[in-house]
Amino acid sequence: MSNSGKGIKAAALAFAVVIFAGLVAAIVFIYKFNNGFYVEYNGNKILTAESEIELKTDSQYRFNVKYAFDNSNVKLQDYNVKIVPHVTKDFYFYVDDVPVIFSEIDLSHAFRLWKYDGYFDLQLIRDLTFGNVLRRAAGGGAITMLPDNALTDNPYPFTIQISSYDSSVTYNIHFTLVESGSSQTGDTEHGSTEPGGSQTDGTETEKILYDISYEVHGSLSDIYISTNIPKQASAGENVTFFAYIEEPEVAKEHIIESIAVRLSSGEFYIQGLQPNDGVYSFIMPDLKAMYEDWYVTVYIYTRHVVN
Repeated sequence: MSNSGKGIKAAALAFAVVIFAGLVAAIVFIYKFNNGFYVEYNGNKILTAESEIELKTDSQYRFNVKYAFDNSNVKLQDYNVKIVPHVTKDFYFYVDDVPVIFSEIDLSHAFRLWKYDGYFDLQLIRDLTFGNVLRRAAGGGAITMLPDNALTDNPYPFTIQISSYDSSVTYNIHFTLVESGSSQTGDTEHGSTEPGGSQTDGTETEKILYDISYEVHGSLSDIYISTNIPKQASAGENVTFFAYIEEPEVAKEHIIESIAVRLSSGEFYIQGLQPNDGVYSFIMPDLKAMYEDWYVTVYIYTRHVVN
């Protein structure tokens, strides 16, 4: 091989080494700069301090929180997460005739956010809108004087704020709510309940649906119980349902002894619920209670009887 050919080959090799070293240096710089801390959402790593996403209601989202270095260190596996207002243009509104500034509201009770080791889940219930997020944050009070352009001026009004264990690195994921099944931002089904000028914005009378689940305890499992417990109801709504043991032979040896309703906080709302002509009934907790608890669980207690 000629000297010129050797020179070209050596130059190409050197160039490849430089490119590779540059890539490695860039990756190391990014991870070291961020203390190796990053967030992963939808299969993509989030390494920028600010980002924007649209999240559909009636959905649940998982965000993985990871450290690239020292994963054996228990301390480095911890992190902090909360949801805060994202203010592009601040505004104020009234809650039960008391003025409230958007940038100062506490959103800790307005969303379902569950933190675990290495990840957190965010659940957005059906019919969640900008207006009723504000109402939840305000404790369920009547909202008035919400500006017409409140959402337009703040297109990504909420921020998921994730920080490392020592708060040296923080990621702000700004998000807006999109109605499930829609590609448009904002609330299309309940447009009249969004910001609405000098009068009430409609959130005072808007019905927010809260989840209802049920569990069967005692001598039987849920496969033996027939029930039409609704999956959702609004605060203050009368919830009616039937519950009985479906198979006659099983019903000869087992009974539904009682039914209870438990709040998501763990506190029992109703115990010893008895049927009236075969129908059970209870009133969903009022808005103030649901603001704290979000959902209820119906407990069906069964017992084996000796004939």
